[in-house]
Amino acid sequence: MSEQPTQQQAPSKSAAQSVMAVLAVLIILALGVVVLVLFSRLHSKTFAVEQRGQELWILKGRLAPFGYAPYQPVDPALAAAYAPITLMGETPGELLNGEFEERDQLDQALFRAFRSWLELRFDSDDPERLAQTVRLLKRAELLVGISSEQREQLKELKAKVAYVEGRARLDDAEVALREAVALLKMAMEIPNRFSREASDLYDSTSPLSEKLGRTVRLLRNAEPVKSAIPEDSASAKKPGKLSNAQNQPMLKNPLDLDQPSSAGPAEAQPAAVDSPEADSPERAAENAEQP
Repeated sequence: MSEQPTQQQAPSKSAAQSVMAVLAVLIILALGVVVLVLFSRLHSKTFAVEQRGQELWILKGRLAPFGYAPYQPVDPALAAAYAPITLMGETPGELLNGEFEERDQLDQALFRAFRSWLELRFDSDDPERLAQTVRLLKRAELLVGISSEQREQLKELKAKVAYVEGRARLDDAEVALREAVALLKMAMEIPNRFSREASDLYDSTSPLSEKLGRTVRLLRNAEPVKSAIPEDSASAKKPGKLSNAQNQPMLKNPLDLDQPSSAGPAEAQPAAVDSPEADSPERAAENAEQP
């Protein structure tokens, strides 16, 4: 009789152990699924840059734990900001080093790349490379996640690009105005019903063309400014060295400009003084003539 309960307890104990094992497996699987979902969501927020031929593609992490897909946002402004970037002889640099955990990190890395590419084009004389500065600046302006320091750098880049574009348009305007003046001169010299009007236009635009041409030539021949501090100011700060303004003699008053530097006759001869001694020879002659 005592052996029956013992035999009944053994199957119930093994069944409980089986249930506990199944529950443990289910818990482990559930935890694995939770970890997989969390990792998938974190991965879906990461970004990366991949080079495909001569283009850089912006990629965004998928919901699956591995893999990236081209980033194609619905917003047109974001779509333009993260469109494929055409390489024009530059190296991607840090953009291909790894993934970016946030979009702000991606924006800051893209801005550093755009800024370095822009700086290389400012000293170029190629019109095509100068035109590329405008396109790169527009791409840089679309990046909303750049830092405050980079926003100040963006303002400087805007000023530089404005100067480069203004210089290019000034050159084009000088060429167009010069050609227009030549055409007006031709129309003025050949007798026709527009000769008088062409003569008036030529007289009014020819001086402008000459003045603009001189300005453009001066800009082309001007050397770039190497330092914001003038050389005279820098040399004045060095001990034992005077600037050009300090080396020039100081004038006592504006009238010194018209006077000779050496002592003149007025300074060599003393002024006449009315005294008895100066008039004594004449008085002696008068006394001699008197009886």
